[in-house]
Amino acid sequence: MYRYLIIFCLIILSPTLLATSYTITGNNKTKTHYVEKLIRDCEKQNKSSPAELEQCLLNARIFSEVKVEKKEENVLVKLKDRWSIIPVPSVKVNNDGKRSVGMFLIDGNFLGTGTLFGVGGAYSTTSSSYVVFYRNESFLYSDWTISINIGKDNADIYWKNMNLKEIDAFREKTAFSSWSLGYSYTPNLHFEGSYIRRFVTYDSLDNYNVPQEFHSNIITLEGWYKKESYKFYFSEGYKIAAAVDQEFWRTDRAPGVNLVRININQGFEMPRQQAIQTSYNLSCLTGGDKRDALKSGRRYSKGKGLRGIPDGGYFTDVVAT
Repeated sequence: MYRYLIIFCLIILSPTLLATSYTITGNNKTKTHYVEKLIRDCEKQNKSSPAELEQCLLNARIFSEVKVEKKEENVLVKLKDRWSIIPVPSVKVNNDGKRSVGMFLIDGNFLGTGTLFGVGGAYSTTSSSYVVFYRNESFLYSDWTISINIGKDNADIYWKNMNLKEIDAFREKTAFSSWSLGYSYTPNLHFEGSYIRRFVTYDSLDNYNVPQEFHSNIITLEGWYKKESYKFYFSEGYKIAAAVDQEFWRTDRAPGVNLVRININQGFEMPRQQAIQTSYNLSCLTGGDKRDALKSGRRYSKGKGLRGIPDGGYFTDVVAT
């Protein structure tokens, strides 16, 4: 039984052969096997001309320069790796006087396999967080994706009415882990499933009642289709993504959260090397309680917040279960 299972895994993970002979040079950090995987994806999209193959490889966002030359029975691919390790400092000051300082270190080409790896954290007088994440979109140079996220987030949440009068507040402390498995049906079409485990506790703020702590499990199914060309300073084209989140168990006996999310990103090139990047988000949430409803943008739909709302603050007229 185990022998057949191993053979099956080797079959589904084994890469297909390249249709053309390629000579690859200049990839000092990026593994040659990973470059061949990228070329196979380009062949699936019929990117056969030198210009098309150059742009297709640039879309991986790990090369600063790609040159393709066709010989008689061979294609020469000359690459120049981008510097992929990026320190990202984080400093935020909002209108309420809250300050946040942090540092994140991200490698977009971890171990030369196009893997995204990052670690970091941020601290302020009202909140702190840390996260470690790993995402490999070509596991063993195949079309499978694995992703792991582990972190902790502490935040002070203030609910205010339209007159900015505080009507409720609490400190929320969340520890989470996320494990994902995905498959790229084509280089442009991807499906993924995730299991998320959360441990949420609360502390009192400003003498308001403390919400009940809970643990919960969430299953997420998502997919996206994209047709983009990377232009160094923006992505030209579009990406359409949809996801369904189902919270199937939580210890505080509140109804499980059901969330449907749709996201559309589109980029346009403008004259004089200018660009317009737009994003459209739509979500529909049912279940849960007041904490989930008011925090859906921050916790689930990964929104960046709304202009005019202080960090950690949410507008509402009524606070009720």
